[in-house]
Amino acid sequence: VGETGLDKTRRAQVKLEAQKAVLLHHLRIARDLQRPVTLHCVRAYGSLHDLLAQFELEECRDMPMPACVLHSYRGPPDFVPRFARLGCYFSFCGTPLDASQVDLMKQVPLERLLLETDSPDGGPADHVRASALHLQADDGAQTNRPAFLRAICRTAAMAIGMDELSLADTTRSNAERVFGDPGRAVKCIDHHINAHHTM
Repeated sequence: VGETGLDKTRRAQVKLEAQKAVLLHHLRIARDLQRPVTLHCVRAYGSLHDLLAQFELEECRDMPMPACVLHSYRGPPDFVPRFARLGCYFSFCGTPLDASQVDLMKQVPLERLLLETDSPDGGPADHVRASALHLQADDGAQTNRPAFLRAICRTAAMAIGMDELSLADTTRSNAERVFGDPGRAVKCIDHHINAHHTM
């Protein structure tokens, strides 16, 4: 479910209280359908944490809290353990993967770490682009796309002092735990197509 969340920037045209109401609606849908939630948050990490904590306490007594992914996480370091206690996952992209992001990433429990490209928005930082030049578009443009994920993983692994394949395996396992086995979705589609052709 999502991307949904809270945004306190000036460009946000909807008041925070209205955003909270919509987010709560999305959280209820995710809880009832047992689906994960992808959360967007800009300058509102305190408000987001409080809303999630209250939702878990008051509305998840009989059903589990949905898995929450903090998309492109750039929150304060002291919020990492607080969100982790709520079962949140922290996703990082390569735009940019600067020193503050690396320090933040090192504080995230490995079983809660995810990587993303945020494609098609943004674009890889220069050092990520440099390790993925072979992934340029046919017209030579370096547009952001999912194929940059491997370069982001390589750059992140070097930055946090971890083997690239180990980080890839860890984040893939985390993603499958949150979103499910991608192969299962393909099998369901194949089954649906085959059933349709045999009618």
